[in-house]
Amino acid sequence: MSLLKAPLMIVALWLAACAAAPRSGKTPSALPAPAAAQAPTGAAPRSTAPSKHGLRPCLADDLGACGASSKPSTLNTLESGQRYEVLVDPGDPTWGPKDAAITVVVFSDYECPYCKHLKPTLKRLRAEFPHVLRVVWKDMPLPSHPFAAQAARLGRSAYAKGGDALFWKANEFIYDNQESLDEAQLSELALQLGVPWPTSDELNAHLEKDWSQVETLNVRSTPTSFVNGRPIFGAKAYGVFEKLVNEELARLKD
Repeated sequence: MSLLKAPLMIVALWLAACAAAPRSGKTPSALPAPAAAQAPTGAAPRSTAPSKHGLRPCLADDLGACGASSKPSTLNTLESGQRYEVLVDPGDPTWGPKDAAITVVVFSDYECPYCKHLKPTLKRLRAEFPHVLRVVWKDMPLPSHPFAAQAARLGRSAYAKGGDALFWKANEFIYDNQESLDEAQLSELALQLGVPWPTSDELNAHLEKDWSQVETLNVRSTPTSFVNGRPIFGAKAYGVFEKLVNEELARLKD
C-alpha cells in the first residue's frame, strides 16, 4: 500500500546499509530479514554490476546492501539486544572527551552513501551530549568501492599529521566529494589538507587492525555503530541513537 494512501500509518525505520561478505569465511547464524531500504536523500544511483571481488555496490532498491554473496537474512549477524566488546585503540580517531561515559564506535566506508547519511546524526549526538559522549572512527572500506581504501588512507594520513582535528576535517572533505572520488580528487584533497599523497604503506597497519575487529565481531555492513557495545545497523534516525544513549546513561547512574 502506498504511504500516500495511508497517511495515518506509522512508518517504520528502514535499514540503510552497505554490506560486505566476511573475509574470514565464518558462517553466521541467520537472523530475520530486515525491511527494505530507503535511499538516503541525495544518494546517487549505483550500478548493479558486481565488482571483481564479487560484491555489488550499494543499492537503494536492494536492501541498501552491497553483498552479492550475503542473503538478506544474514545481512546483520550481530544480535541487536546484545552487548559486544569493541576495542578502542589509542590510534583511533575520536571526537569528544577521551573519558566519556558513552562511546559510539562507528565502522564506516567513505563511498557508502548511507555512511554519509549518518554524519548529521553523529554531529547532533555530539552537540546534544558534548560532555558524556565520544565518537570513535573505524575504517571498513568495502572491496566493492574502488576508492574507499585510498580514501581511508588519506584520512589516516591526515590523522598522522594533525591528530583528531585534521582527521575530522579530512573526513568532512572526503564525504563532501563522495560522488566524484577518484585518484585525481583524492590527490587534490590531500593537497588542500597539506598531507602526503600517495600515502605511506605504514598506514595500512591501522586499516588491518580495524579489519581484524570487523572479522572478530563479524560486522557485515556499513555503517554499523556500537553504543557502549550495543549495535545499531545502518543510517538509523537520531532518535534510535538517542534512546540507547539515554538508556546507557540511566544504567550507569544505577
